[in-house]
Amino acid sequence: MRSVGNGVAVKTGAPKPDISTPDAFKQAMLNAKSIGHTNAGTGPFNTTMFQKLGIYDQIKSKITIVEGRLVAAAVAAGDIEIGIQQTNVIQPHPGSEYLGPLPAELMEYGRVGVGILTASKQRDVATAFAKFMADPANVPLLRKAAMEAPVK
Repeated sequence: MRSVGNGVAVKTGAPKPDISTPDAFKQAMLNAKSIGHTNAGTGPFNTTMFQKLGIYDQIKSKITIVEGRLVAAAVAAGDIEIGIQQTNVIQPHPGSEYLGPLPAELMEYGRVGVGILTASKQRDVATAFAKFMADPANVPLLRKAAMEAPVK
């Protein structure tokens, strides 16, 4: 099992707001013309996070729930200014630029599990993949995909 948090993206060439601290992230959200995220994966954490920051009521009218495509695709298309989605999904995407993960103090992690279906037609491949995901020696490679070991 691995953990995945949320990250932030903007359109390539757009100004890059500071998201390095909770206060900077809060200000970036207040300044944004539009914000998009999904309600899949770690998406539901965003509403709670905005409420904890005390800004949800101020920004809710500029939040778009992105459905049926990646948040980074909506950013790249110019449909939203700032996108928030699981770090392993939001990067890389042509036309968008990954700013980084949410500040640690705001991060909520979703869990990503690996299993083998009994109906698997490629059981050996599925087994090899599950072993790869579980092997501590592969943590550096998984971090490149913006995934972490489970948070306890």
